[in-house]
Amino acid sequence: MSKTFDITKEMTLEERLIWVSAGVLLGSAGVYWGVILGRARYIPITEVPYGWAMFWSLGAVVLGSLAVAVATVILAPREADQKDQRDREVGRHGDAAGYNVLALGCLGVLALTVAGAEPFWVAHSLYLCCVVAGLWSAVTKIIAYRRGFSP
Repeated sequence: MSKTFDITKEMTLEERLIWVSAGVLLGSAGVYWGVILGRARYIPITEVPYGWAMFWSLGAVVLGSLAVAVATVILAPREADQKDQRDREVGRHGDAAGYNVLALGCLGVLALTVAGAEPFWVAHSLYLCCVVAGLWSAVTKIIAYRRGFSP
């Protein structure tokens, strides 16, 4: 069995929240792309109205993750204050990895903007950067929790 994803290993509250946040992010992005691609069956993709769907998708990630975090803390109040140095270091490490991906992606979005790309492509490139950065951060943190982490 892989040591990376040993499900019998006990998880801290922080690690559980990372798993849930990643799931919420994937679910929200999946629904968003389903809506956009569903609409694109009837009109050209660059003409698909995407603003409100994107707004709701990003809002769902924030509110969904927050709601699950609050529910988890309510269900396990003793664990809520048990964030230790390892949790903080893993969090910083994963956040830095996510920020690096986001920064690189934003450079690509900037290049699209300078090249005069249609707003649809600019907006969706930025959306994709946010999703990939969030997932990269979460995966980095999960691997650090599962394999061990030494700063």
